[in-house]
Amino acid sequence: MKIVPLVALLALLTACAGGSEEGTTTEVSADTVVVQPGTTTLADPATTTSGTDTSTTSHDGPIAEIAISGFSFGGTQTVAVGTRVTATNRDPFSHTWTSADQLWDSGTLSQGESFSFTFDESGTFSFFCKIHSTEMGGSIVIEG
Repeated sequence: MKIVPLVALLALLTACAGGSEEGTTTEVSADTVVVQPGTTTLADPATTTSGTDTSTTSHDGPIAEIAISGFSFGGTQTVAVGTRVTATNRDPFSHTWTSADQLWDSGTLSQGESFSFTFDESGTFSFFCKIHSTEMGGSIVIEG
């Protein structure tokens, strides 16, 4: 067994774990919020915004969740227009929740981190994990 590759792997895992303090919410862009591990709520509604609204607003509409677990997004969900969907990585491996048509991209989510996106139009939206694109994909149906 070689020690150098193991050391490199440990360094990579440490880097992927991130350096954010637990219990904090980090705003990524105008339409995304990443919730760090240790939080008791999905996100501060004052910093979560709609997919097309670039202002900071609260979300009083419906909420749905996608649990990323076992290298899967689970089955297809059907939700109403205006629903804020939060994908949470439950795997010990990093994943992304990325729109196939580039409407949203969570960036890399470590275990316990979440990403929210509000769907403001109807349709079927495909998504995948950029890290495991050949293994992980899914879709969500927005009705309204």
